[in-house]
Amino acid sequence: MSRQAVLMHTQQFRGTGHRFRTARLAAALDSFFDVVVLDGGPPDPPAPAPTSVDWRFLPALYRQPDRVIRPVDPSLTLAQALRRRRDAVVAAIDEVRPAALMLEFYPFARHLLELELEAAIDRMRQRDFGLVLSYVRDLPINRFEYAEGQEAQLRPYLAERLPRFDAVLCHGDPSLFDLRSLFPWLPDLDTPVVHTGYVSDPRIGPRSMRSGIVLSSGGGNDARALCEAALEAWPRVRDDVCAGQSMTIFDGSYMPPADRQWLREAVVDEDRLEVRAFSADFAEALSRASLSVSRSGYNTFTDVLAAGARAVFSPTRVNDQPQRAKIIANAGLGVIATDCGDAIAAAIRTAMSKPPPRVQVKLNGAAFAAAWLRARVAAGT
Repeated sequence: MSRQAVLMHTQQFRGTGHRFRTARLAAALDSFFDVVVLDGGPPDPPAPAPTSVDWRFLPALYRQPDRVIRPVDPSLTLAQALRRRRDAVVAAIDEVRPAALMLEFYPFARHLLELELEAAIDRMRQRDFGLVLSYVRDLPINRFEYAEGQEAQLRPYLAERLPRFDAVLCHGDPSLFDLRSLFPWLPDLDTPVVHTGYVSDPRIGPRSMRSGIVLSSGGGNDARALCEAALEAWPRVRDDVCAGQSMTIFDGSYMPPADRQWLREAVVDEDRLEVRAFSADFAEALSRASLSVSRSGYNTFTDVLAAGARAVFSPTRVNDQPQRAKIIANAGLGVIATDCGDAIAAAIRTAMSKPPPRVQVKLNGAAFAAAWLRARVAAGT
């Protein structure tokens, strides 16, 4: 390779957020490095990364509807898939010889992948190739993996493994949430924590003219309840606080086919309602929106902040979203609701009665991380 390389490892067990966030980081790193991404999820939807990023797929794992993680290839057992993945990761390190290895979420989560991730760290250290970094979103704990109150059980696990890392890149803003407030004993482990700012979509930004309501269903696999509530709320707000505006619902890549068909049929005869497949025009639609209605996943929250739009967030009851909703409410960055027509209508009225929020949160996390890593590699530390 003509430039030094960065090797990234990402895994989505559910939804699309991890792949999209990694793609934004990879695009920024691509300015300085040859970037190779090892992706452990199913190949669809494709990552919105530059073609110069070498995006490779490991034997795919995904959380099935029964919430059990299994190989996408039914001919493989989980143990077989994990061994093949380990071998592929180690082979990639030998080939790429990265100046930095970036492991998403590990060791805070992704413990199912310990075989391949620890093998990767071992190879980096054996060959003395470069830095080993953990990169995590603002809230790294996944409620599928840890029940409420179990974070403290991570302490011995992290105490054993974090010293093998040169730094943790937390893609959030400590003015909203400091990773060390979740793990107050992190400084005792002597592994630096670098808050980069949120990793927003660079295409999204506030426009001078705003109109319309955008409902984002994220990955789409748990969107129906939110869509049902929004459709129930729409006639109650359409002709007063939303007068003259339309609502566009963007479905998600993993929305079940039956739910996608139901949604399109539900809006056929409705006034000023439309459904679109999630695509590149989502960025422009959100940038121009008067109001966003969505879940409170990392990417959606970050993009809503970048758009500077009024916002209603209805978090799912699992993973990081309930905790992020509390942060949103405390910072005055949106109105929190539940998947209920009355609640969504009331939240829309409240949000529309206020001016768009003044966002003072760092949103250049990808560019910051790329510049930080470039400086570290150049310094040889």
